[in-house]
Formats: sequence, structure tokens, C-alpha cells
Amino acid sequence: QKAASFLKTKLKSFSLITDVNDNNPKGGKEIRLRLRENAYQIGLTFQEVLDQVRAGFYGVEVQRFQRDEDEIRVIVRYDKATRSSTLNLDQMKISTKSRQKVLLSEIADYSIQKSNLQINRLDRKQEITVTADIIDMNQNTSYVMEYINKEVIPSLVNKFPNVSYAFKGQRRQAE
Repeated sequence: QKAASFLKTKLKSFSLITDVNDNNPKGGKEIRLRLRENAYQIGLTFQEVLDQVRAGFYGVEVQRFQRDEDEIRVIVRYDKATRSSTLNLDQMKISTKSRQKVLLSEIADYSIQKSNLQINRLDRKQEITVTADIIDMNQNTSYVMEYINKEVIPSLVNKFPNVSYAFKGQRRQAE
């Protein structure tokens, strides 16, 4: 992902290239938790904390009942305003097995990141396709490809040695 971002930045900075995109769809916010040692000392597990944080935002089904032909599900979760903001995480209370309440901020470190909706793979490796258009392909294709091969690719490979690349589409057909 960092390599794709680096490549896109390089391509966008070249005036003969336009419409730089990738196929790495971003999802919603994702909370990444890491429990501190004191969480384990009071008997909490990572899964228990994770389940409680998830329940606050997505809800927990507490009851199901039938009303005529309809099945009614009762879900308990934070109100919409609280769910739409992760700013209240520091004040979120986590229940221990002894029914003690502790603040999430006291037992865990967390970060909020954009999640991936999907991971594309090719030959069992993660793949991100970066696409771009060349302004006036009839006149600029050779010049742009020379720039990419001499300037962009070497810096990409130098910065991200474990990343491989391949040209596809119209460039591959031109070879």
C-alpha cells in the first residue's frame, strides 16, 4: 500500500501523466487495539475487550421475538451520534469478569485507520494495480515510459525492495 501510494505520488508529479488511480478500495474506519499488561492482570483477554468495543459500535442481539409474521430483533448498541464518532473511545467502559468497569484508555492503546474492503491477490501475493493516462499518447508515450523506467521504477525498487512490478495494458501491448 505504501509502495502504491509512493508510485502514485511520483506519477502525479509528472505533467504528462493524468488520472492516476489504484484498485485498492478503502473501507470505513477500523480500530486497531493493543492491550496493555494491566488489562491481563485484571483478568481481561484481548477477545473480551475486542467483543465489547465491537458490541458498542455494531450492537449485540439481546432478544428475538415473533410479532405476527415478522421476526423482531432487539439490538443494544451506542446511539447513532456516539457510533458515528470514535472520539468517545477514551471514555468507553469495559466490563471485567468481576463486573468492575475500567476505561478503555486505561487498559489499551488504539489507533484508528482506514480499512481495506478487499485485498486483491495474484500468485498468492497482494496486488495493487496503479493506472494512469498519458496526455497525448501519440507524441508522449516514449518520453513518459523513459521517465518511468529511469526515474520512477529505480526509486520505487530502492525504497521498497520486496515489491515487484509489471507493465500491463496498452504498455504491455506496445512491447
